[in-house]
Amino acid sequence: MIPLGIPGVDRDGLLIVADRDCSLISSPGYAQHMRLPEGRWVLHRPTSQPVATAVGIRSVTGVLGISVQCRGPVRPQDRIALIFATQLREVHPLRVRELHRAGAAIVSTTPAVPAATRDMVSLFHLRPVGAQHSTTMMLWDWVVRTEAEYAFGGALPDMRFLTRYLPDLIDAHRAVMAGTRPYTPALDELVHALGGGQLSGAFVLYHHELLLEVLTELRSASSVSSADGESRSVDQPTEPAQIGRAEADR
Repeated sequence: MIPLGIPGVDRDGLLIVADRDCSLISSPGYAQHMRLPEGRWVLHRPTSQPVATAVGIRSVTGVLGISVQCRGPVRPQDRIALIFATQLREVHPLRVRELHRAGAAIVSTTPAVPAATRDMVSLFHLRPVGAQHSTTMMLWDWVVRTEAEYAFGGALPDMRFLTRYLPDLIDAHRAVMAGTRPYTPALDELVHALGGGQLSGAFVLYHHELLLEVLTELRSASSVSSADGESRSVDQPTEPAQIGRAEADR
């Protein structure tokens, strides 16, 4: 477990959870930022190219998780991102773990990471937080595009349309689970496919055809209600979302 109170950093870069025998602990350019139980360390690696640097070290023996960290204080959401990076390969479904066979997970709190290129894909995860997991936050999981294509079994689908309507998909799923929206055939299939879990970028990647069916059903309605009770067309979402910058830039 990573305790509260991780010190802030004076340069943009990475936070790395390293096991006691990891060679990076004594490597130049890596600061021993905070000692953890069992001899582990949180290391800080300053860099202006965080994703590329993380890809280069993710397979080093003893690297357990990597998060992108901006200069300044380490906020609670930054700590959650680092913890999530250490957990992602162990506690998530097989298809998520398949995306990380090459090494430790790389996580950020935003898809807008400096110097990220089209060679990388960022997939979102909804992480329960707060008392009794009463709220969720979105974290971004960075995967090399060619490795994602290998895990997926071919070229990645163009997810820009699903990306645009991600808030509607999340709202529809939550409404069905809360009993405030009636089941439809596609929504019923979605609930069963999720198996009690939450939507994620990896799920969208593997189930994009099903989610397109869900959107077709949503769009067949004349309008949906926004949080303040006003109506808006499903064709005009209030806020476009991103599954990944790479997809959005296509």
